[in-house]
Parts: sequence; C-alpha cells; structure tokens
Amino acid sequence: MAAAGAFCPLSGTLLRRRIPLHHRRRLLAITAAAPEAPAPAPTPSQPPPPPPRAKGYFPKKNEILELTCEGLAFKGKGVCKVDGSTFVLLCDGALPGERLVARVRRLRRGAFAEAAKLKTLSPHHDAVEAPCPLAADCGGCKSQSLAYFAQIHHKYVQVRDLLVNFGKFDPRSLESSDPSAILKPIVPCDEIFRFRNKMEFSFGTKRWMKREWKEEKEEVAKVEELETDGYSLGLHAPGFFDKVLHVETCLLHSEPADKVLAVVQESWTDPALGLTPYDVYKHVGFLKHLMIRTGRNVSTGALEVMVNFVTSCYKPELLMPLVDRITKIPEVVSVVNNVNTSVGNTSVGEQEYTLYGKPTITEMLRGLTFQISANSFFQTNTKQADVLYKLIEDSADLKGDGSEIVLDLFCGTGTIGLTLARRAKHVYGYEVVPEAIADAQKNAKLNGISNATFVQGDLNKINEAFGKEFPKPDIIISDMSEAGDPLDSLPAAILADVLGRVADTGDLAACRLASRALLAASYHCPRVSLSAAARARRLREGGGGDGGTAFRAAASNVASLIGPYLRSLALDASEGQGFPDDAMWVEEGEFDEGDDLHLTSDESVASWAATAAGPALREVDIADFWPQSCWRKAEALRVISHLCHNLVKLRLKNAWLSVVGLKIMPNLTHLALEFIRLDDEDLSALNRCFPCLEILNLIGVGGLKDPKINLPQLKICCWEVSNIPRSLAIHAPKLVYLELKCVRPEILILDIPSVSTLKLTIDKLGPTVEADGLVSLTNLWIESLDLDSLLQLFTSDRNIMTLDLELPVSADCIDLYDAVNPDYLVQLFARITEVKLSPRF
Repeated sequence: MAAAGAFCPLSGTLLRRRIPLHHRRRLLAITAAAPEAPAPAPTPSQPPPPPPRAKGYFPKKNEILELTCEGLAFKGKGVCKVDGSTFVLLCDGALPGERLVARVRRLRRGAFAEAAKLKTLSPHHDAVEAPCPLAADCGGCKSQSLAYFAQIHHKYVQVRDLLVNFGKFDPRSLESSDPSAILKPIVPCDEIFRFRNKMEFSFGTKRWMKREWKEEKEEVAKVEELETDGYSLGLHAPGFFDKVLHVETCLLHSEPADKVLAVVQESWTDPALGLTPYDVYKHVGFLKHLMIRTGRNVSTGALEVMVNFVTSCYKPELLMPLVDRITKIPEVVSVVNNVNTSVGNTSVGEQEYTLYGKPTITEMLRGLTFQISANSFFQTNTKQADVLYKLIEDSADLKGDGSEIVLDLFCGTGTIGLTLARRAKHVYGYEVVPEAIADAQKNAKLNGISNATFVQGDLNKINEAFGKEFPKPDIIISDMSEAGDPLDSLPAAILADVLGRVADTGDLAACRLASRALLAASYHCPRVSLSAAARARRLREGGGGDGGTAFRAAASNVASLIGPYLRSLALDASEGQGFPDDAMWVEEGEFDEGDDLHLTSDESVASWAATAAGPALREVDIADFWPQSCWRKAEALRVISHLCHNLVKLRLKNAWLSVVGLKIMPNLTHLALEFIRLDDEDLSALNRCFPCLEILNLIGVGGLKDPKINLPQLKICCWEVSNIPRSLAIHAPKLVYLELKCVRPEILILDIPSVSTLKLTIDKLGPTVEADGLVSLTNLWIESLDLDSLLQLFTSDRNIMTLDLELPVSADCIDLYDAVNPDYLVQLFARITEVKLSPRF
C-alpha cells in the first residue's frame, strides 16, 4: 500500500469574484491501491469503463459522474456512490440498484455531497413509471417511480436502522418472529392513490417550474430554471414558501375533489371575476388557499365534498361565481369561506362563513360517525386509519363482555377511545386541549355512546387524587413516558425565556422534542436567538451537518411557528464556517456555495419577515457570514423596512447593503451597522428613512463619500469611519454622547449643541473644522497625533470638567509632552477638575 500523500497549504488565493482572501486547502489523504491483473481490452462496440476511484476520492462541484444507488435515505433521496469509492452522494430520483449519470451540485463540508440526476444508465428492477407527471417536481410523492412493495421495504429498513443506530436495540430481537418483538411488519395500504380525504392548495403570484435536463451532442447540458410571473394554484415548490407549482390534477385526493380543482382552475383566472392571489411580499390580494375535504354520507355511503376558500378578507360577492360553478358537481355539499387577515401562511381563519350547503361533512371510522368541519383534525387516510385502529383493538384484546375499564390518556378528539367503548364497560379520556375535549364529547353524543367520559386536564400535573376519579383501569392507552415532564412545574414565562437563550438550531429542536412543556412554551416564545457557531464546530470535528440553507430555513420555521408572539429575532452566522482561514475550498479559489449562509439576502430575510412574526417583531439582529456576503449586494434593509414596520431596534453586521426601495420606519429608534458596505454615499437615505433614531452605531461602514448625519432625535452616536471621506458632518441638536473615530477629513462639522460627552479619535485636523456652540460639553476624551491643535479647539467658552488623553500607538510621548503639561492644561480649561493620562504617557 502506498504511503498517504497530502496537499500543501495555499495562501493568498483569489476568489472567483476577485476578492483576496487567505485560506487553507483541506488536507486530503490519497491512497493508491495495489496493482491488479490487467483487465481485458474492451471490444470496439463497447465503450471503455470509467477508471476505478480511490477510496479517498472527493468529487468536485459541477463534476459529471456515473453513480450506483445503494439505498434510500430520509425524504426518499438515493444514497449513491462512485464505483470504488466510499464517498456518499445523495441524489433525488435515484432508486436502489440503479446506475445513473449525475452532476455534483453541493459539497457538504466533506461529509457527503448532493447530486442532480441527469439520466439513467440501467434502471432498478423495481422501477415503475410514475403516473403523475409532477411526481418529481412537487415533492409530495417523489417515490412514485418505485414500486409500492419496494417503498414499504425501504421504509422498514429506515425504521430498523434508526432503532439500531440511535435506539441501540439489538437487531436480532427487532426482527424476531416473537409476537412481542418491537418491530412489526409494515401493514400496506390497499389503495395507493385517491386515498387522502383532505388536500390544501395555495394561490400564488409566481408559477414555478423546476429545472430540467437534456442531452445535446452526447453531452449533458443544463436548461436554466424557468420562473414566470403567471398566477398559479397548486402546491408549494419544495423549499419555497412564495413559489407555487401549478397543479391541474392530483392523484392523492378523490375524483370528485379533482373535479372541484379542475373547475376552480378553469375559472379563477377569468378577468371578469376580478379574483387575485395573495402576494406574500406585498400583502395584497384576495385568494390564499383552496382546501378540499372528502367525506361520506352516513345513510347512502356516497362521497360528499366540502370546499373551503381561505381569503384575506370577507367578500362573498367575489366568490359566488366560483361557488355557482363548483356546486354543479353533485358531490359538493358544503362551501365555506375562512377569512384569515394575518400575513401568515396558515389556512385556519379567524372567521368562518358558510356560502353553500351545510357547515360540516361526515365520515365513518370503525363503524362510528364523525362530523368534520373545515378546521377539524381528522386522519387524512381514512381507510388506513381504520386499519390502524383495528390493530389497536387487537392489541388491547378486550374480552368484549363489557366488564373492563379503559383509560385513554392524551386522548385528543377521542377517536381511539370511542372505537373501544363498544366492548368496554367505560372509557375515561383525558386531554389538556379544551377544543379537543369538546369534539370528543360531541362525537360520543353523535354516536349514542354513553359509557365514555372525557375530561379536560393537564396530565403532567396530576396528584394523588387523580386515581380516585375513575375505577381501576384494565387497559391504558398513552403516548407519554412514565416519568412525566419535570418542567411542567415551571411558569410558562420562564420556559419561554429558557428557549430564547438556546442558540443552536439542533438544541432548539431537541428541547421541543424532549419536553411537552418546552414544546407548548415554544409557541409563545418572545425571543429567539440562533447561532451557526455550534454547527460550524460540529462540521470541523467531522460530525457532518446540514448546509447553510437548512440554517436559514430554521429562522423561517421558528418565525412561522411562533408568529405574532415573536418580539426579538437574532441570527448569527458570523462564525458559521469559522473565520476565512477555516473556510472550505473545493478548488483553487472557489468557495463552496453548498454551505451558503447568506442571511441578508432578500430571499433569506423574506422567509421569516413575510410570516406573521414580521409585523410583530420589535428587535432584529443579523450577523452575516462575511465570505458569503461581502461580494453580493443584499436587499435586507428594503425587505425589513417593508415587512417589519413596527421594528424598534435593528442591528446588521457583515454585509453589502443596498438602500434602493427603502421605506420610512417611524418606529425605529436604535440602529447599528457594523462592518457594512453601504450604498448610501452621503447617508441621505439613512437620514430620510430613519428620522426617529435615538441611538446610532456605525462601526466600520464603508462606501461613504461626504457623509452627513442629520437626525433631529439622535441622542447617542458611535461612528467609526472605515474609509477616508473628504468631509464629515453631524447635525443633531439632541445629541448628548458622541464617539467619533476617523483619519483626517478635510472638513469636519460638529453641530451638536447638547453634547456632554465627546470621545474623539483622529490623526490630524483638516483645514476646515466647525465645532462652535458646544456649550454643554463637560467630558472630553481625545486620542490624536495633533493633540495641541485639538485642545485649542475646545478652549473658548467651555465647561469641560474631566479630560481623558490617550496616546496613539504610533506616537512618542516626548512629542506630546508639552501638550499634556498640567500647568498648561489648567490654563486652557479653567473649570477642569480631573485629568486622566494614558499609562503610555
């Protein structure tokens, strides 16, 4: 075996966008295999096989590879490898056993890569043709090209691997033939299409079409993504909250529901109707969602359909033409209108109106009748839910003589308990959600079940008296652990504060999964702070992890989850991949965009600002990842000013910001811009759009030319100028505290009559200085090579009482000795009471 080799570190390389940056190449161990007997020469009709790859092989971005799929990972991605290599590439649309050609799209910090399938070389023997033309695009049922029995097998393998690898179960006991074995065989569904009783479609302003691939002249070429501005009705494109894939037919819901969808598709874009989709950015438009539910008539068994239009306001006259057309379908028995005035993406309305027929439909489950309203929770696969509840009945093994007591803990709407009530003496159900208890009681009455009692209460706070409320149970149904939740004794405000201090996305998810109390508190958490530092640490230690897109998605998910309760959001990606020297490079001078952490892009900001949390936020703090943000102009200020109009505090760090389209923010009083390239040369846009600022921090803000601060309400200002503008001016009549650090402006204007504390760092004064009228100045701090001239500037009519002098690093104390002579200082400032000199003096 040959010795391992390593690349030498590189330095002083140049990004492809011409940004100088020092970095190190990853050290790659290259192992050469021992020579084997030569393979027979290929025949002229047979193309030579690709050369085998070494085990340490690492693909490059955009490289075209021949892969073999070895299994399915979470979300149906194919686990693929290059022949002879152990490196894993995840590829959508790849099936186990398939050989394919794919292009490397993203490299995930050396742990794995993502690839896009281009074509199939040899198909898997379980491959079938997907009946839905959108199966590979919408993401809702992307495994349609795999035979159903093979889907079941691979899902079983995924569950088994999770139990073995994470649950630490013995694999031999999992798959034993013992009836008490933990892992049971999967029960297949008899109907793999037309099984859903509820589908929710969205109206959108942008019709999305996924990228496609084609072959030209025996080479694989990319057809760019096509995104048109046409109105659309369908399902959200995977990973996008604002783009909708147009769907004209769906094989998941019933045929009558499909007819309703077809009628709406044919009609709603008719200009004569005056209907418009809701725009998630501008918050204008009427139609938000189309929800179609299918039930059954209890008497006849015929299908019945409910249509629910979710709109931004109540205007029934706009919907009636659509209602008249869809009610011609005989199965439609109910049309309702849910009005949701919030900017969020939820389909649950604040008010509900019945436009046609009855307000509910019915469904049967295990011989029981259930009433379903537009917003009721009900198992979406009715027939398979029937199979599931039958398995529960069989596991309970009730005698059937009406002698047993069933205790249903965390019972929800009571469906499981009610199915067991027919063979039990009495069922006692407990649930903390009052609406669910009301539904359970209504369902019991509807089915004439009198031996079921449903009680609203928090089971995590039970005491010794709990067992006295019912007879000793024979069967207990529960999804809660024996230990209960120790956090339940803490007030909700404390739990919300605890969650607000969790900075890692993985830890936040773990808290919500580990505790019901934390899960409940998370919906009302007023403060969220997410940091990519912990994620970067895991990546450096070789633990793998999600890419930057997943970190950005966490902010969107949290904002959608908490909605109007969220008051403060902090996102920190400044150490997402470490400092530039620790960044990942896949080729000389090419940064891997697979780990993109560009948090100030308009898409990233809109993903959380366009939710219900946007108008509710009072504080926003974003620290971007500098190697990703420095060369891309961002629209963060514009998006925030349009969607977060109640914002009081805003801090942005490490970005290149545009001010085009900036909207006035009258409530913003605190603004901090740190290490920002700002496209506002004279700060006129800042002065105009943030007129009520009281605290302003400009630290390392570049791109300025003759900047002028003109803010009438400003009280505190810290300004560290990064470049060398010709002039600096500050006009702030209420300013009381100023820190100014600059080099040598030719013109310096300080119109700040109320300032009491001034900290000034400047190399030398320019030819023009206007600093008259500083009548309130009492505390002066100076660091300068031109100390004598500066002191003379503040002598006349001053009330300075404390003087603090700092010696610049480049200066010699002997050069400034005369300027700091105590007698000389007392002569200059008659009211001075305290003088502090730097230790270097």
